[in-house]
Amino acid sequence: MEYQIEELSLSRRRANFQVADRQVSKELDKAYSFIKNSFNMPGFRKGRVPINIIRSRFGARVRGDVVKTFINEGWQKIVAELAPVGEPEVDHDELASGQPFTFSLTFDVTPEITVSDYIGIDVPFPEVTVPDDLLDMQVAKRLETISRIVELPEDQEAASDHIVFTQLRLLDGENELRYEEGTSIRIDQEPYYPGLDQILKGMKPGEEKQQKVKISSDSPLGDIAGKVLEAQVKVLSVRASQAPELSDESARELGFEGGQQGMLAAIHEELRATIEQYARDQAKNALLTKLVETHDFEIPEPLIQEQLKAVLDEASMLHAYRGNDPRTFDQSQKAMDDYRKRAIFGKKASLILLGIAKQENIEVTGQDMQDTYQKIADERDQSLEAIKGYFEKDNAVQLLKERILEQKTLDWLLERANLVSVQPDEGPQTTAAPDAQEQGETAITDEEQNTDPIQGVQD
Repeated sequence: MEYQIEELSLSRRRANFQVADRQVSKELDKAYSFIKNSFNMPGFRKGRVPINIIRSRFGARVRGDVVKTFINEGWQKIVAELAPVGEPEVDHDELASGQPFTFSLTFDVTPEITVSDYIGIDVPFPEVTVPDDLLDMQVAKRLETISRIVELPEDQEAASDHIVFTQLRLLDGENELRYEEGTSIRIDQEPYYPGLDQILKGMKPGEEKQQKVKISSDSPLGDIAGKVLEAQVKVLSVRASQAPELSDESARELGFEGGQQGMLAAIHEELRATIEQYARDQAKNALLTKLVETHDFEIPEPLIQEQLKAVLDEASMLHAYRGNDPRTFDQSQKAMDDYRKRAIFGKKASLILLGIAKQENIEVTGQDMQDTYQKIADERDQSLEAIKGYFEKDNAVQLLKERILEQKTLDWLLERANLVSVQPDEGPQTTAAPDAQEQGETAITDEEQNTDPIQGVQD
């Protein structure tokens, strides 16, 4: 079987096959002989049915089977040589014994992009500054982690964020269901006696009150959940969770060296590094956008569908991460059009990066793979061997390698870009950097582009 490949476009190919007449006759004769040796027909011994009867009765089926055999054989040659994407379009002549058989397979391949003008691209890069209010907020968050329960003054009224230490009796008619000599009740998030907040809010130590209250059905105490009961309460004290002031002592308790100044400097540096990384990620996005805009090429539909599936899977997971049913994320026509645009952008960006990597001989080393496995293991608090196993089990090692190569190439490009300094309000909103960083976003790893090297690892 001989064949020649035509290049119809950057990503479209046609393979024209010709099967010699001798091979056609051989395959037909083999198929007829197989049927003849196994076919039973009244009036003839097994294997003695005349061949002309076999051909008359089974000719169409045999010719169809032989055509499929030739086409499948040809397709396997193409798969081995070109790694096509999707299924081929098939066109073939009639098959006849003693005559050559020709057919063609038209298919898509992943386009190899020749990228130009990718060094020295102007990319906006915001000045990295740490806003005072952001620093204050982060310091306050750290101090909250070492909060203590303190007793408030006796004239302090119980409020939503307070803890009331109270004597409690709950009655259902004459039947006493609960008696607590002293129990702590969190006004705004009480798990056992939800509903008592309507009594306790505004009360001061020493005050007593009796009134009917409905205990929420959320209470795990089945004998009182959802019931309207007579509640008798006496407030013994009002308490609150209170964070300490910033001081050398609180800084030491949080594990910072150098007292409060050392703590401020350390948190400032953490924020600065986070904001700088966010700025770099935004610069990478801007760089990729310019490359995609300046390189127009078609992407085979199977590749778009593959990328679209990844985008939809990520949208579903993000929806679930926010506490929603993953099946209910927006799948309206407008949303699907947007997802498709994201998929096309992501696949174009990926092909451009892989093209640059080939042109510049950028490669993924064994150490790169090891470092990435270790990073994933550290983030997921799992062993290195377990993470490697996930990728090997899912046959995702090559995909991971491609993602690492994309990231490595993008870093290479940014190092050679012309970073144009802009004020923070002219470029990315750096004040949002910490939240973005906590969500794990990078230059090409947001939900639009789906090129995170650690994405796809399943727990």
